[in-house]
Amino acid sequence: MTENLCASYWKQYGDTEKLEIVMQMYLRKIDDLYMVSGIAITKDFQGYGIGKLIYKYLVNELNYKILSDELQYFGARKLWNRLSKELDVVVDVYNYL
Repeated sequence: MTENLCASYWKQYGDTEKLEIVMQMYLRKIDDLYMVSGIAITKDFQGYGIGKLIYKYLVNELNYKILSDELQYFGARKLWNRLSKELDVVVDVYNYL
């Protein structure tokens, strides 16, 4: 099962408002874990901690057990490192394959 989460806000375009999506996260459920199979944040909103806030919400409010995807870029490793320091959780390296 795959879940798609989005963060968005209403942006004014002239006389109309449109929903502007700033973040998308794809989660794949594996047993009692949720694997992050992808996350994207629009360029204008990168660097504001949106990804970190979403991860914290999933762990603290929804009690999700989150698993990184198979490929982790440098920015993702930095994020997991920061999360391990800020959340009351343990971040482990785990080979699921």
